[in-house]
Amino acid sequence: MIHVVETWRFKEEFTGQVPELMQAMDDLVGPRTHAHSGFSGHATFFQHQADPTTVWILYPWQSRSSHEELTVGEIPILAEFQARHCATPREIGYLSEVTHEHPGHE
Repeated sequence: MIHVVETWRFKEEFTGQVPELMQAMDDLVGPRTHAHSGFSGHATFFQHQADPTTVWILYPWQSRSSHEELTVGEIPILAEFQARHCATPREIGYLSEVTHEHPGHE
């Protein structure tokens, strides 16, 4: 399993509408995402405090290759939404969890 981090950068005029815009984006791609075999859990959305035009979305996924397969199909679905609301196209990064010990904590 991997973790996916998406970075969304909204145009300044939409800063106050981030929750509604993220819901609209999720309505566009969510059903297809949740039905995909690589789906491993729901996403968490984070709005950057110092730069409220930036939103990070973090979620688990089965593999990078299956996620890349999914996102290719999302390009036409999200094109109009991104052109209207976003300063740049979304960025997608892939994370691997780093295991570590927590001494003294069971």
